[in-house]
Amino acid sequence: MIDRVWWTWQNLDIEKEKDAISGSLTVNNSPPSRNATLDDLIDLGVNAAPINIRDETSTIAGPF
Repeated sequence: MIDRVWWTWQNLDIEKEKDAISGSLTVNNSPPSRNATLDDLIDLGVNAAPINIRDETSTIAGPF
């Protein structure tokens, strides 16, 4: 259901929300880190190959 909610929210204003991102590279900014960008990689270790945030959050493109 979370994917559907994300998709619905993005489609309220697709041009603005498709690239929306906020927050740091660490959970609750602990330890402190810089703000994330859509081009940063998410590394899931042995579970999957690294993927950039832009592809991870897209509901209309990317590997999902």
